[in-house]
Amino acid sequence: MLEGLEERWLPSQAAGGLPIVPDSSTPTGDFFHNYQQFNYTTPDGTRVEIKIIGVGSLQGTFVDASGLHLLFSKTNAYTRIVSNVHGGNQQAALASIYSYDLYTNSAVTSLSGIGASLLRTINLPNFNLIAGGTINVDSGIANLNLNSVGPNTQINLRVLPTSYLTAFATANSNSGVTANTNPTTSNTSSSSTSSSSSTTTTTSSGTTVGTSSNNNSSVIVTGAFLVQSLAGINGEFATAGNIINVSTPGTPGPTPAPPGLVLKINKINGNITSPPNLLTDNVIFGLDATAGKVVRFNLTPKQNQAGTLVDMTSQTGTLDTNFSLQTPPGMGTPIAISLGRDVGPATDLATQTYPTTNELVLLVSTGHEIYVFNPTTGAFIGSFSVPGPFVATTLGSTDTLTVMGDVATNQLQMIDVYNSLNSSTHTAQPPTNPSPYPVPENYNLNTAAPGFSLWAA
Repeated sequence: MLEGLEERWLPSQAAGGLPIVPDSSTPTGDFFHNYQQFNYTTPDGTRVEIKIIGVGSLQGTFVDASGLHLLFSKTNAYTRIVSNVHGGNQQAALASIYSYDLYTNSAVTSLSGIGASLLRTINLPNFNLIAGGTINVDSGIANLNLNSVGPNTQINLRVLPTSYLTAFATANSNSGVTANTNPTTSNTSSSSTSSSSSTTTTTSSGTTVGTSSNNNSSVIVTGAFLVQSLAGINGEFATAGNIINVSTPGTPGPTPAPPGLVLKINKINGNITSPPNLLTDNVIFGLDATAGKVVRFNLTPKQNQAGTLVDMTSQTGTLDTNFSLQTPPGMGTPIAISLGRDVGPATDLATQTYPTTNELVLLVSTGHEIYVFNPTTGAFIGSFSVPGPFVATTLGSTDTLTVMGDVATNQLQMIDVYNSLNSSTHTAQPPTNPSPYPVPENYNLNTAAPGFSLWAA
């Protein structure tokens, strides 16, 4: 008999009027709370919840066969992106993290971070960055937490100005919460802290300029709804030589660094025989116009007498006699070289198209043909022709743009390396979403000294 049982009702809304999120979601993912939450289920049955705490949006975030592609926007220096993983194997694959604004403007390879919004924390302790995966938060971040990273991955981060970190720590202290800016490690993880001191100046328009100890500054604009974006950077950028590694629990380490970027990764699944040295493993490519040959030099920075400090502005080059290009039959004499990016296919949120290729390449022009090589091994990747009457007598690139120039006609043309290599006609192709490229008045391409050209890597 079921008589006398109390009638029960299940609420359709949580406190505050927000709809209750279902425990399971589709494999492709579902958004909730005005793009502030994204839920999906992995092929292994793991239920994943990604949520923004504070202002911000996850709009554009999607899942494909490679894993989660996390996009963020409209955030500020106090925004946290957190995760909740349960069921299945309690692990999830992470393919990429990008700014939505840079992603939708075909600037995923930008290393400046300009145009992207700031973040305080991305906490994904059960996520594994897949082989070839990319994380780009060069706009500014304080904490990043992952379970593991695979081989051939890229993690590009810029620390927030110290004033933001100090203000956050002070606010937490006043509220009875202790900010953990220099965490110790557990038995299964390692933590690294990189820091740089800075001062800030805030104008009446909501623009903040933070100047760090190595003489570079970040211009941060605060817009509507407290959204903070990186609007500009300038100064000298040096490699992160002040990273402090704490890998043995219970063992006293070096003096704690000031508040800075905290990167925590439980396991790094690299497959390189020897890790590169960011200070000494630099190379530079040269074009010997007399010999008609591309050469490579190994650079060694000058050191002080104690051998503890290096001067990256004063380096000695040694010819790398083991390097040579694996040129295809019939290749002509090189007349221009440049480093560039082979990135593709173009990003398209409508079809959830994601660049599967993102690698640094060496471009060599013979005038009517541009050849693409691996700058590390010299292996030949492919080539594409230059439509006449244009003659590519000079090449140049940034982290997001590749340009060829015709000195005789004083003209520049943007090219997409990926589209050019994969076009059915094998001819130079323009970018899918080109931005205006105004040439300065009275600019003349014919200013380079003859005989030798250098490109650093």
